[in-house]
Amino acid sequence: MSRRVQVTTARQAAMTEVFFIPAEVAALLRRSKKSFYRLLDADGSFPRVKLPGGGLLIPRAGLEQWLREHSEGTRSPMRLATVAQTSTSPTTHPGAGALNGAASA
Repeated sequence: MSRRVQVTTARQAAMTEVFFIPAEVAALLRRSKKSFYRLLDADGSFPRVKLPGGGLLIPRAGLEQWLREHSEGTRSPMRLATVAQTSTSPTTHPGAGALNGAASA
């Protein structure tokens, strides 16, 4: 592949990047625009492209990555931590209720 074709292909790839406007992202997240802008103010890691005229665009790839990183309802690096299993047998507590085998009279 020649250098000229590679440059053209890279430019075409950059031009085909999909961007959303804030109203579209708010609708995708099922939030109001006001709520979405609060999210932008609160989270500096949210992907955004500020335009010279004051507009705002959100790259689709960045949005998908942000959603993957912020899924499971945890906002901190602790979501990456694992908890070691201490026992392989189930624990039962006598008298804890019908679910643990206690018969009700």
